[in-house]
Amino acid sequence: ISHKIAFDKLAIDSHANISPYFLKYFSNVKSLHVRGNISLSFPDIRIICQYLPRLETFKFDGTNETEFDDVTIDIISSSLKNLKHLYLPELLKFGVSCFDNFAKSHSNLISLSLTSGMLDEQLLILSTNCPKLSHLSFSGQFVTDSGIIHLVNGLKYIKELHLWGVYHLTDESVRLI
Repeated sequence: ISHKIAFDKLAIDSHANISPYFLKYFSNVKSLHVRGNISLSFPDIRIICQYLPRLETFKFDGTNETEFDDVTIDIISSSLKNLKHLYLPELLKFGVSCFDNFAKSHSNLISLSLTSGMLDEQLLILSTNCPKLSHLSFSGQFVTDSGIIHLVNGLKYIKELHLWGVYHLTDESVRLI
């Protein structure tokens, strides 16, 4: 292939090669879905961010061997400025300050799915910095009524809210939802 391929979506499964030699032909892609029995290393994430800078949607359904930590999220935050839809795996481990940087970098975020545990403080950060968020999915064994109140007060466009593993809510926050 000697030219760039012009289409919007790319799906990578367990048999694909995430390398600069492959991705450089897909720099116009706006949606990436990584799925199947594939795990991403930090260099893979860096390559994706470098060669697919126009990504608006990044969905990862790979194996649970991939860990998205503060460093990985910082690379995504600093590189993928057009991101509007983000779906990340269960093994997402990032701190509150990293989450704050991510949210501030992605104020145009429309949908976010994090299957990792959320905290009230992270929900406040989301509701303050991502006002366009309309679809939110997360688990949060440490989320309380306070976090839900932040969401309800800050996210005026929320259409879908998927919660699981949220055990510390009372009738007060459930009524708000």
